[in-house]
Amino acid sequence: MGIFQEMNWSLQEIGYFEMRNNQNITERYLQKILQSNTLLTSKNLMDHLIAYNLIIIDEDKDKDKEIRLTLQGSEWFRTRRDSYDLSPKQMEICALSFIKQYINLANEWFGILESQNLSIERNLLPYHLQQFTEHMLTLNIVSERLGSIILNKNSAVYEEYLSSNMMSEDELLIALEKQKLLGELAEKIAFDFEINRLKNAGLEKESILCRLISKENVKAGYDIKSFTNSVEQHNRFIEVKAIDNNGIYLSVNEMLTAQRLEENYFLYLVNTKSKSVDIIQNPILNLDNFFSKKEIMCIRYTL
Repeated sequence: MGIFQEMNWSLQEIGYFEMRNNQNITERYLQKILQSNTLLTSKNLMDHLIAYNLIIIDEDKDKDKEIRLTLQGSEWFRTRRDSYDLSPKQMEICALSFIKQYINLANEWFGILESQNLSIERNLLPYHLQQFTEHMLTLNIVSERLGSIILNKNSAVYEEYLSSNMMSEDELLIALEKQKLLGELAEKIAFDFEINRLKNAGLEKESILCRLISKENVKAGYDIKSFTNSVEQHNRFIEVKAIDNNGIYLSVNEMLTAQRLEENYFLYLVNTKSKSVDIIQNPILNLDNFFSKKEIMCIRYTL
């Protein structure tokens, strides 16, 4: 059996044990079964099942470690076939987990296929992607015809890959660092812009009292405290957003702060390349007029 068939066989052993005995199988008993029936070592096989989010090992000092199926593992077991070949649903579950584990290879592999209109001669794929391709064939993400690897366009896995923008942990850290640096640059441009705006308006004293507070108080809901006119206290509260990628995110705290401050709250939209700044006063009322589309990106549920 191949790796995925061995995973399937192992998971069925776990599931059938639970059904027959109405209790979880122990790690020791499962290892005994696996050692005599699989090519992979029992530890490697269980590591795969854990990595694919199919099982959880419950540790209890007073008894043997028990293994139970996760929700994904239960779904895998429920959609099983009579044989150990993977069902279409099992292939989908397995493929998504497989791609997440090897996302760097997956990004390179999908990128090559997309550059060739989703079809490429097998011998044109780099050597280090050949084994990855074998797995993708096994999982029915692609098919092979006359020496060509052809992506199955209706693959639910490919659609999920496109919509999820998967990235590795290293790629995520790099992206976050780039976003952080972009935000800091936008804040500097906005702060310099605001100082010049105040000076040009004859508010020299106010330009000295203008403050960039984003590092001092991350919960303020804005980045800069400034002045709209000559008054004793700050009355212009500025949230800075870089718009190099043509879109912005507003946190719940920023939205609530904007609602509370109304006409005293401003968004400064900074293009860090051109260093241009667009100003939106009271964004709760006026933001929709600036952007063509609004999306709800996250919903929070509380008990």
